Amino acid sequence: MNNNKRAKYGDELYEALTSGKTIQPFTERDDDIPIDDAYHISLHMVRMRRSR
Repeated sequence: MNNNKRAKYGDELYEALTSGKTIQPFTERDDDIPIDDAYHISLHMVRMRRSR
Protein backbone atom coordinates (compact mmCIF):
# COMPACT_ATOMS: atom_id res chain seq x y z
CA MET A 1 0.00 0.00 0.00
CA ASN A 2 1.40 3.39 -0.91
CA ASN A 3 1.59 6.39 1.43
CA ASN A 4 -1.23 8.22 -0.37
CA LYS A 5 -3.64 5.37 0.28
CA ARG A 6 -2.55 5.12 3.93
CA ALA A 7 -3.16 8.86 4.33
CA LYS A 8 -6.55 8.59 2.60
CA TYR A 9 -7.65 5.85 4.98
CA GLY A 10 -6.26 7.81 7.95
CA ASP A 11 -8.24 10.86 6.83
CA GLU A 12 -11.37 8.72 6.62
CA LEU A 13 -10.81 7.43 10.16
CA TYR A 14 -10.35 10.95 11.46
CA GLU A 15 -13.49 12.15 9.68
CA ALA A 16 -15.47 9.23 11.10
CA LEU A 17 -14.18 9.98 14.58
CA THR A 18 -14.99 13.69 14.47
CA SER A 19 -18.34 13.35 12.72
CA GLY A 20 -19.59 10.31 14.60
CA LYS A 21 -20.39 8.57 11.32
CA THR A 22 -19.46 5.00 10.52
CA ILE A 23 -17.41 3.96 7.53
CA GLN A 24 -17.15 0.75 5.57
CA PRO A 25 -14.35 -1.43 6.98
CA PHE A 26 -11.15 -1.06 5.01
CA THR A 27 -10.82 -4.84 4.79
CA GLU A 28 -14.04 -4.94 2.76
CA ARG A 29 -12.51 -2.56 0.22
CA ASP A 30 -8.95 -3.84 0.38
CA ASP A 31 -8.77 -7.52 1.22
CA ASP A 32 -5.07 -7.48 2.04
CA ILE A 33 -4.04 -4.84 4.57
CA PRO A 34 -0.88 -5.93 6.39
CA ILE A 35 -0.41 -4.97 10.03
CA ASP A 36 2.30 -2.46 9.02
CA ASP A 37 -0.18 -0.57 6.87
CA ALA A 38 -2.87 -0.70 9.55
CA TYR A 39 -0.38 0.80 12.00
CA HIS A 40 0.53 3.63 9.61
CA ILE A 41 -3.15 4.35 8.90
CA SER A 42 -3.94 4.68 12.60
CA LEU A 43 -0.77 6.71 13.19
CA HIS A 44 -1.86 9.16 10.48
CA MET A 45 -5.25 9.53 12.19
CA VAL A 46 -3.61 10.12 15.58
CA ARG A 47 -1.30 12.77 14.11
CA MET A 48 -4.32 14.57 12.70
CA ARG A 49 -6.05 14.49 16.09
CA ARG A 50 -3.01 15.88 17.84
CA SER A 51 -2.47 18.65 15.30
CA ARG A 52 -6.03 19.87 15.62
